[in-house]
Amino acid sequence: MKKTNYWTAAMAAVLLFSGCAAAQNTPGAIKTTPMVKESAETSKKAVLSAIKGMKEKFKVEQGIDPEVLTHYLEYDKEIIKEVKVDDSKVQWDKPGTYEAIYTIQANFPQEDKKDREQASVEITEKVPVQIMTPEEVEEDKKTGGDAISKEDFEEDKTEEETKKPEQSEVAKPEEDKKEEESKPADEDKKPETKPDTGESKPSTSTKPDTNNGTTNSKPTTNAGTTTKPNTTPNKPAAHTHNWEAQYKTVQHAEIGHNEQYVIREAWTEYVPNYGLDERMICSGCGADITDWSEDQRDSHAEQHLFAGEKSGWYSDFIQIQIGTISVEHPAEYGTRYVVDKPAWTEKVLTGYKCSCGATKNR
Repeated sequence: MKKTNYWTAAMAAVLLFSGCAAAQNTPGAIKTTPMVKESAETSKKAVLSAIKGMKEKFKVEQGIDPEVLTHYLEYDKEIIKEVKVDDSKVQWDKPGTYEAIYTIQANFPQEDKKDREQASVEITEKVPVQIMTPEEVEEDKKTGGDAISKEDFEEDKTEEETKKPEQSEVAKPEEDKKEEESKPADEDKKPETKPDTGESKPSTSTKPDTNNGTTNSKPTTNAGTTTKPNTTPNKPAAHTHNWEAQYKTVQHAEIGHNEQYVIREAWTEYVPNYGLDERMICSGCGADITDWSEDQRDSHAEQHLFAGEKSGWYSDFIQIQIGTISVEHPAEYGTRYVVDKPAWTEKVLTGYKCSCGATKNR
């Protein structure tokens, strides 16, 4: 994480806390505890102003390393002592909006120990965390949004790891210079002895030997102080876990149910109704003379008589339709299986694993 000077951003808070401490030391002032401030809201704003990278809302891709909540924060460690994040309510593999809680401990510098204790403050800040699908992240970027993808985050971490050794090399000469400047002036000004000869020789400085009382002379030059190059080998950078999401594949069977369907709707059947009917049949020719008049039957009988044939008639019963019967038929149903959801494969997040072999739960 880059070290950034935020003294200007925190000066208002320093003056506020200094004023509170002064009021406590004034005769007749109300005694307050170290955590009491003139305004809790002012204190919170002062602390948050000393942190760069704190967002009002984080928008990240599902399955991303939870370290993203602190990776982009930059602050002066002399002011911000500790930043903790509670992401227990965030489901990193499930799209949705959740809440992360930051706990920040700040210690604004004061002149004496008592004032420094009174300037200590601890605040909490709730920040929404929106877990998005890869498609939603890409769409957000197209519209100028600040959503963070897993790929971008891994590239940022790799780039920062690469810069750490370079920053360490640059910082060492500065540290050596500070150590040189912090030495007391008396160490540079050592007594010099001059030889009795008239020849010009380099001056020597004497340093008493407390063991045998003799003095050792070392030649000095007038060119000033020369910084000694730092030959200490670089220590390897501390390992930072690069968490990769681990998944398992779960096969789900299809889901369905049985339901009835109509084979034939309800309908009405009309059935003929039959009965016996008496008919008058001619004995000579078998003609049906039931519906003839009496004169017609007599005339017909005379014709058969003159011809020497049978001329009488007889009764016969035949079956005829005498009506219709209505039969109501109910609807006919069948049963079939309906698929509600086809079989599917699901990737389930099981945890995270680093290249060094370390693991952690989801």
